[in-house]
Amino acid sequence: MSGGGLFLEAGGWSLSGGQILGDRLEQQDRIGGSVIQVNDREALLLLLADGMGGHDRGADAAEIAVERAKAAMEDAEGSVPDRLRTGLKNANAAINDAAGLDDVMGATLVMAVLQGDQIWYASVGDSLLLLADGERVSRLNADHSMGGLLDERVRRGELTPEHAALDPRRYQLRSSLMGGDITLMDVPARPLSLPQEAVVILASDGLNALSPSNVSAIARKSGRAEVIASELLEQVRASTPSGLDNTSVIICRRKSGKKWFGLFS
Repeated sequence: MSGGGLFLEAGGWSLSGGQILGDRLEQQDRIGGSVIQVNDREALLLLLADGMGGHDRGADAAEIAVERAKAAMEDAEGSVPDRLRTGLKNANAAINDAAGLDDVMGATLVMAVLQGDQIWYASVGDSLLLLADGERVSRLNADHSMGGLLDERVRRGELTPEHAALDPRRYQLRSSLMGGDITLMDVPARPLSLPQEAVVILASDGLNALSPSNVSAIARKSGRAEVIASELLEQVRASTPSGLDNTSVIICRRKSGKKWFGLFS
């Protein structure tokens, strides 16, 4: 496994995360997790931030985003969606404070809360929250990049996939945590139910080097969460011989219907 590893097996769930640097000079992704209380029961919180490489201190912004959002989720009260919004807003405010008057800092952030067969989530930016179920991989959260708009035009028949893939605006973000107003925030009001054999994947946009079918095949065949994480990162490395971005993944595999709990760092 590459750097930044997270590992846990507890109560029917297997969790693992990892990172690769790629061809970048600095790792600007950050991953984290914690156990929080939801309705007087333990729930697992997962967080992934991707610092904006076009700005100074992208790694600092990602670190601040994960730590401040995690602290807010651990301390806040109220419904899970309200707590997730608080986490995003606190992270954004902390980035603003750290940047001061002269710096420009920014990061994406995706968070997920897992309890039993339910998942709540929140995101700003283009980092991914995926659900692998059998032969299908679906994206749960919104894509706040121009790529999301271009792909929607492809689905409506207004643009060819080739034009969408080659559009120079594709990776421009329409929303991120930069200290100002958050223009787009994806926080569903209700949790989603997870299939029994679901594999939940949080990832930075470096995972886009793989097709959904490749991700699905690895999730189906690899079994344990740490093997899935390692295989995904190795396939990203192999598929992108030059210009490889930072790539980070967190994998959560639901192995049975047993109650679960645990903490990882």
